[in-house]
Amino acid sequence: MAPTVAAALLVVVGCTYSEREPGLLDRDATQPTVGPPSSKSPPTATALPVANPELPVAGEAVWTSADGLDVQVRFAVHAVRRIDGGTVLDWSVTPIRAPNLRPGDAVPDSVDLGLSRRWESSANVFLVDARRRTVYRPLLRVPDSDYCLCTPTWLSQRSLRIGVTTLLQVAFPELPDALRTVDVDIPTVPQFWRVPVTPVGQVPLANRPTDLTRPAEVHPRVATSDMFRYGASEQVFRVRVHRVIAGGTFTSLEWAIVSVTGGDGVEAASTPPFASEDAATVTGYNPVAASGPVLRVNVGATILHARVMTNRLTSSKVDECLCTDLRVWAAVLRQPDKVATVVTNYPALPKGTQRVEVGFDGLDPMEVLVTPASDASIRTAGLVPTNPRFWQLQRSDPQTGWQTGEWPIPVPHSAQLEGYTATADMIR
Repeated sequence: MAPTVAAALLVVVGCTYSEREPGLLDRDATQPTVGPPSSKSPPTATALPVANPELPVAGEAVWTSADGLDVQVRFAVHAVRRIDGGTVLDWSVTPIRAPNLRPGDAVPDSVDLGLSRRWESSANVFLVDARRRTVYRPLLRVPDSDYCLCTPTWLSQRSLRIGVTTLLQVAFPELPDALRTVDVDIPTVPQFWRVPVTPVGQVPLANRPTDLTRPAEVHPRVATSDMFRYGASEQVFRVRVHRVIAGGTFTSLEWAIVSVTGGDGVEAASTPPFASEDAATVTGYNPVAASGPVLRVNVGATILHARVMTNRLTSSKVDECLCTDLRVWAAVLRQPDKVATVVTNYPALPKGTQRVEVGFDGLDPMEVLVTPASDASIRTAGLVPTNPRFWQLQRSDPQTGWQTGEWPIPVPHSAQLEGYTATADMIR
């Protein structure tokens, strides 16, 4: 039986940088946590699993944690598969390196990948059908509205190892029959463009082996603002622009907040330049988010603002920005010399756009070359039938992931979907 659908009725790639770039951390106390930092030294490195050359990789991106651990990880998207009564996203996390750790070493269990929604257990991962202006959220358990049918990221990150890929899965509602590709939104990295949606009982083939444990390519930052003061403590910051990624259905701006001095941080940063001027009223769910920058094309002839979507999950009257929530960095950015990388998503740029001007209110504009998004639909080599295996989510003993040698990984049985609610929100 397919899950009940609560649909909103309103219109709605891998690299790193030459300086250390922390990412998401320090969740609110009410957020599910990964526990206190371990007092034990990391265990001796053990033998690494053999990589699976048949694992398809539709897209990948690199990001570094900002929890004081500086763990560099590669996120990869492997497949979006139809199942009876729903859809699953197969994706993975591969820790590449961390200070004082060797391949095979366990990542400290206090690492925070920043992939859970604030105050919720649900994975903060979406499937986006931009042409139909629809955003699909993970299936959520009824009545536990914040517990998704997925491998819990807050739990999976407790057992990560350097140089080892952990396959993860999130279940979503059924997608329209005519939908052939979707964009995948993971909050810490630019969106993945045109990921193929495979039929029931089929999985994509790898068109070549991909080493997910390889070092990240190093790219210089593109532009940096002058220093400015922000907040009651007049803390000094800079903002740094990394990349503008353009797909045919979206644009992603990857940028960073750099704390030059100590101060109050960004927990209340619901005003420019970090957030948009009207963030408190327009994006009531996450007003302290990376909604501040705008993209100007042809000297302001076209101005793109951060994408906003409805939020049926929390309230039909509260919208949210399709961008990174800044509150997760509140603690780290109170300290000087810290960097947090964020992502803001926009509508697609006009065809042929090669340069944009990135504007932050009160700061000088920064001109940036546009980087074409990688087309996930050409990164796999057709489909192959598979006999599906099934897994059952147990709250007392949840599934934390699979090794690459277990591909294709199991999917939820259709009978399990009956107890879950589907939510489809709309892009404003």
